Parts: sequence; structure tokens; C-alpha cells
Amino acid sequence: MSKLEQITGAMQPQIEQSAVYEVDTSDGTFFIPEDVIGYQTPSLLNTENTKGAFLDYTTAACSDDIYDITYHADKYLARLSMSGYMDCTDWTMHDTEQEAIDCLVDMYCDD
Repeated sequence: MSKLEQITGAMQPQIEQSAVYEVDTSDGTFFIPEDVIGYQTPSLLNTENTKGAFLDYTTAACSDDIYDITYHADKYLARLSMSGYMDCTDWTMHDTEQEAIDCLVDMYCDD
């Protein structure tokens, strides 16, 4: 049995390789895949207009609650998602696919 198969329940592991926006807010850090929000010009990431585009993908109430946005070109994202539903955990970001797998197993595996 693979490590990912050890995760039980209705939520299924989801791992993607993607460009990622790391968004630091007053409510914590969020990782948003580039294909969700679209390409944003890196030199404009921390402007008022660009911060506003990220509000729907974080729990920040307004653009002032977004402190910093960083672009990462090639990372692995991991979360649990329920197929056919909008229920999912927040994305976590990793340098390798194995790190992403290990994170999901550490966080959600029933021992």
C-alpha cells in the first residue's frame, strides 16, 4: 500500500505541479495555483489592484490585509479534495512531489 493510500475517508489526495502565488495575509499564508487566478506580472504583485485580484482566494477582508505576494515558478501543491464537491483543504506548497506526499501523509494519515 502506498503512503497516499493510507489516507482514509471521503477526501482524496490531490498533488499538482504548478506555478504558485504565495499570499501572506493577516489570516495566514495561502498558496494559489497560477491556473486558478491567471498570470500576474511579478513586478506588480504587491500593488493595490493586483492584491484585490487575490481577495477571493484568501480569507483577507480587504487588500490592506494582504501583506505580500510572492511568485514561485515550479512547485508542488498538495491538498485533500472531495470529488464532486467544493470541499477541500488549503493547498500546501513543496519543492518536490515526495515532500508533498509526505506532508499529506503526516497531516491526514490514520495510523
